[in-house]
Amino acid sequence: MIDLARLVRRVVVEAPKVHPYIFAIDKTRKPTQKRLVTEIAKGMGTAKVAEVPSETVKNTDGCRVKISINLRMKASDAFKAIPLSEAQLADLEPEEQEKLQNDNKFPWHAKFGIRKNIRSLEKEFNTFRGLNPVKIFITGPPASGKTFYAEKLAKYYNIPRVHVRQLVDEVFRMSEIDEEAAGEDKLINDCRTKLEEIKAAMEEEINEKRADLEEPEDGWPEIVIENH
Repeated sequence: MIDLARLVRRVVVEAPKVHPYIFAIDKTRKPTQKRLVTEIAKGMGTAKVAEVPSETVKNTDGCRVKISINLRMKASDAFKAIPLSEAQLADLEPEEQEKLQNDNKFPWHAKFGIRKNIRSLEKEFNTFRGLNPVKIFITGPPASGKTFYAEKLAKYYNIPRVHVRQLVDEVFRMSEIDEEAAGEDKLINDCRTKLEEIKAAMEEEINEKRADLEEPEDGWPEIVIENH
């Protein structure tokens, strides 16, 4: 919506000489509604999706056909940077030319669409509507009813039930993803960093205890801390 508003402003105020003004843009290789809905479900829900027969959808104003179309459109040239003339660049220093060229680029808010920006869109959606996530932590001794009541609450509030073991396993799984595959994923990188800190602290604690003991003739065994 922000990008649409910015494009409308550019067309109305800056009046670039381009045609046609097509707003829809999707650069994914397989732009299907199923992929779009799946990403929204992952980012804002439980990641569960279900397909329904088209005949079960109420066909108000022909919407049945509209929501079943996988549409891919060409982006308008209005999204491109407005070219500058030689006269505009003539008396400017290289740094000033670069700044002016950057200012003439389209000010994208979510350039790569919903799939790549679902987290930021989720945050904006919740912030605008004052929505806060429901988080309930249940603890207690074995057989005290933690699982029973957690399942009841999860069903009532329609939120996922997460067990500590699940979280630990997921952290270990993400920590084993190599840096190249993780890229700039903050959650994965944070998990890897935190686990390395924990391992370093454990190793330091072991070495401190060894310092108060007599070292064996064949030396101390190597410290190996693995994810389990």
